[in-house]
Amino acid sequence: GLVLLTAWLGVASAGTLTVVMNPHDFGDVDVSAAAATATVVITNTGSSTSITGFTEACSEFTVSAVGLPGSGVLSSGGTLTVNVSYDPVDRTSGTCTVTIVHATGVTNTFQLQGNGNAPQPTEKNVGPGAGNSFSPTVKARPAPTALPGNVVTGG
Repeated sequence: GLVLLTAWLGVASAGTLTVVMNPHDFGDVDVSAAAATATVVITNTGSSTSITGFTEACSEFTVSAVGLPGSGVLSSGGTLTVNVSYDPVDRTSGTCTVTIVHATGVTNTFQLQGNGNAPQPTEKNVGPGAGNSFSPTVKARPAPTALPGNVVTGG
């Protein structure tokens, strides 16, 4: 869903970027499910600034900017939509720092976090009175048979 972030990311020499809900928390995400996705909106509340990219080195998180002008300039009052996702690989919590890089060399950061969750196995109660019944079948080897004309002798 759409996540509006509002917390200061910092002041760049040419602009002030804000994000809401920093950090963005994906909560519990099943490791066997598809990646959880969200949209983060970054707002420039200062003067125009030139954004050259995003960096993150987090294996379970991905970040991609949508709608950044080809020039990379985010005008005053302008917004930038950033798609983020979390795809946990195990049952641990994960965090990620995303860095917004400006052409001036100034950087701002925001945080992503989530918890890998594995669904618990479902127990099934079987037995008399449990609403379920089953009849076990025991398979044994067939008894030996003698074919006509064959003599079976024992020793």
